[in-house]
Amino acid sequence: MHPNRPPTPPSYSFATDSSYVNKEHTQQIQQQQIDEYFSRNTKTPSIPTVQDFGKGIPNDQLKPDQSVYKVQFRCNRRFNYYYLSADTNIDVKINDSVIVQGDRGYDLGEVTKIIHNKQLHGCHTVKRIFRIATTEDMNSYTLLREDEAEALEFCKELIKEKELDMEVVEAEYQWDRRRLTFYYTSPEQRIDFRELVRQLFKIYKTRIWMYQINHQLKTTEFRK
Repeated sequence: MHPNRPPTPPSYSFATDSSYVNKEHTQQIQQQQIDEYFSRNTKTPSIPTVQDFGKGIPNDQLKPDQSVYKVQFRCNRRFNYYYLSADTNIDVKINDSVIVQGDRGYDLGEVTKIIHNKQLHGCHTVKRIFRIATTEDMNSYTLLREDEAEALEFCKELIKEKELDMEVVEAEYQWDRRRLTFYYTSPEQRIDFRELVRQLFKIYKTRIWMYQINHQLKTTEFRK
């Protein structure tokens, strides 16, 4: 493994209990290596700050002419605005894939727009871009999408088994696998899927989000 590259995020599979425990242990070790990599290379403070938990900072803490980057994520269902800290010496352009501050961890997205901070009307939360994604990052991202497809099919089976009035249409991992989001449609505004979430958490050992989307958008092309 290259000394300056974070490890490939671990891959899950439906396996026996003993093999799953080994995979979980490997995940913990690899996650620690990822955390150490970013701590070493981005000068993360030893005392936790709000940025460390993925909440970002108000954009009024940036200079008016400072560049702000709109980053879109897979499925085109979510985006956020990001900034480069003073100690980040990289040139970020539109269409670049970047490693950014995620939900209690790190995510990978694509830069779709670059504007000045003063063009963000009103108060916005901005998060940090850490670096340009490497070839190794993109390779691990491909594996991630394969696991998303498997998770999607498994979730569909659970929903059918539990006879829930919902249709899950997409699964999306955060790049570091600290969150797994399932996008679904349903004619109902409120669905009791607590048991579904518990079972999904038991399998994937990560934060599970269920996100309801507009029922008419289920035929949208989700993948870039």
